Amino acid sequence: LATTLTHYPRQVVWRLVAAERSANEERAKEAREVRSLAERMQMSNGLVSLLRAFPKFIDTLQRLSYHKGDEAKKGTRTQPQFSIQRFLPQLHQTLPVNCVVPTEVQLNATLPSNNLVNAKWDPFGGGVVTIESIVDKVDVMKSLQKPKKVDFIGSDGSNYTMLCKPGDDLRKDGRMMEFNHALNALLSKAHRKSAPRVRTFAVVPLGEEWGVVEWVHNTRPLRFVLEDNYRVRGMWNDTNAPENTVRRIRQWYEAFPGYAQKPQAVRDPAALLRGVLKMFPPVLHSWFLSTYVEPSVWYLHKSNFTRSCAVWSMVGYVVGLGDRHGENILLDAATGSVLHIDFSCLFDRGLNLECPEVVPFRLTHNVVDGFGVEGVDGMYRKACCSVLAVLREERNTLESVLEAFVHDPLFEWARDGSAAAAARDALSRIKERLSGIVVTAVERLQRGGHAPSLPMSVDGQVRKLIADATNHELLGRMYIWWMPFW
Repeated sequence: LATTLTHYPRQVVWRLVAAERSANEERAKEAREVRSLAERMQMSNGLVSLLRAFPKFIDTLQRLSYHKGDEAKKGTRTQPQFSIQRFLPQLHQTLPVNCVVPTEVQLNATLPSNNLVNAKWDPFGGGVVTIESIVDKVDVMKSLQKPKKVDFIGSDGSNYTMLCKPGDDLRKDGRMMEFNHALNALLSKAHRKSAPRVRTFAVVPLGEEWGVVEWVHNTRPLRFVLEDNYRVRGMWNDTNAPENTVRRIRQWYEAFPGYAQKPQAVRDPAALLRGVLKMFPPVLHSWFLSTYVEPSVWYLHKSNFTRSCAVWSMVGYVVGLGDRHGENILLDAATGSVLHIDFSCLFDRGLNLECPEVVPFRLTHNVVDGFGVEGVDGMYRKACCSVLAVLREERNTLESVLEAFVHDPLFEWARDGSAAAAARDALSRIKERLSGIVVTAVERLQRGGHAPSLPMSVDGQVRKLIADATNHELLGRMYIWWMPFW
């Protein structure tokens, strides 16, 4: 580790400082020993000055991340923002810093494709871009933790947008990206010509409860795309008028027999869902038609959407990814594909919510509408089978990536006092799924996590999952603002 630090200090320093600040004292001690050994191995002024300057930069960036932003004002932009120079001038004083901009390209090493030893090989491509300065205006996002959207100016003069996220254990997101990188390599190997891929981005945990995420441009949450389409049709009203749509939805749910006592105890959840579906016919196909006017371009982007939905459906199912509401699924206008964000609800954590998530992934009528006239029975099902087959065939490789959770348990598990046991239990459920055993969310809730099941074929497993994801009985039991009717 010390040798790697001396050879690639501008990349490794991001991981080193995070380890030094770990709540696990043993891990923090080992990180400090790596730093000390590296300094003795290479007493160059460049390495020593970086190791001294970088922690000051990270300390100030953390203060920015946790800054409440209460003074942020809406100007000509709709996004609240504040000035670094006015409220945190110390951040400007820590720059420039001789570390790479934390993008996926800058942080992820690549090996020679021929697997041969090559002393001249540059794993980072030679185009190192360091942080020169930062744009003074910071956007305050509207979500609960108020993450900050910042723009670093690189040594190449370009702007690099990042999201500083407080109050969130980004190690989960980082592990998810590692899993996706491994899956992409396996998919490319299995389908060389037209390999479906999972869109990835840089995730840099800088502690157990904060970190930096690379911003992905040209994307927009699925919820807002649908909201715009319903608004132009007069089906969405977010004013304070009596016909406010949110109020109408809430009134329908609360007036439904049994819902007020316990939403999960509604006797006919399918009827509950159908009542709201009447208000919102599927419209996602219209977004594709209006965004991609030329037929061949429309078909390409619709196909990208379908295949990317299939990949994320299977990946999300295997790792127990929940909280897939419309703001955690982004549409990439440049390609038509989807991108999932916020992996805080991994390993079936959705089952422990007050309103348990009982569908394996998001496959609502609008998502299906985006697939075109074939619905789930064409390209989508075929892509699901293709991806799941690779997942099952390469399960040993993928399990080894997730095995790291046993040795680096999630912070929230550690607080429960049973971190290692929780990690092993999560991995056992993943192994079940990769073996073709299907235990539905309802069965886990009703039978304490165990239900008899024989391994299914890939096709049988996919058919069962699609049936569950589109089941109105199950969708009607989902949390109201997960918006199963969209």
